[in-house]
Amino acid sequence: MKINSLGQKQWEKVFGSSGPDIPQGMKLLSNNNILIYGSVRNGFDEVEQYYGGLDIWLLEVDNLGNQVWQNTIGWENDEIVTDVVEYSPEDFLILASSSDTLHMQNNGETDQCLFYADSSSFNLISNYGGESFDGTNEAPFSSMYYNENQNSIIVFSQSNSTTGPLANNYGDFDYWIYKINNIITDNTKPFISDHNNIKVYPNPASDYIIIDVDKKIANGDYQIIDLWGRSICS
Repeated sequence: MKINSLGQKQWEKVFGSSGPDIPQGMKLLSNNNILIYGSVRNGFDEVEQYYGGLDIWLLEVDNLGNQVWQNTIGWENDEIVTDVVEYSPEDFLILASSSDTLHMQNNGETDQCLFYADSSSFNLISNYGGESFDGTNEAPFSSMYYNENQNSIIVFSQSNSTTGPLANNYGDFDYWIYKINNIITDNTKPFISDHNNIKVYPNPASDYIIIDVDKKIANGDYQIIDLWGRSICS
């Protein structure tokens, strides 16, 4: 909803699914559009992609409230967004928590996760935490500051873990602040081909990759070759 200086409503829009949608925040983008972000629990109605549990939902709208694009980030379990930074036009760092154990090496109950995302893809940069709940409990409180000159972020969050770097827990959930260097690298974004709209992610990959292919070549032949020139799959 937009309200002018006289307190008059200029327009209002509704976005979401038939499930419980959880708004988290919004950011003014470099193109003067607005990025809305939160979580959704099903893929019906206006949510174009749904992976399971709670998914992160990004939605860019213009100054009239019209949708420009949307993107869903998540896996089968709960992913809860806590903060978003636009580090370059249409490129975003997503701070979230996840209980996933299939697509990342989870350290405990929930880990703090840092994702890259744009209008159509996402990539897990890394995850952090100990043996218990890290990044969020029942409500998302985490935030981050991106330093472009240092290519680093400082994260302010909460942790209930008592192992590893979080061993000095004072009891229950403590403040948790940490800094990560060299955030933006050649591997931050998913690989996107210049031909035929092929996207391959995550990048780098270990156990699995996702290949998004434009419909016009969906029935074509493919071959996956590793760095040593060996054919992995065809």
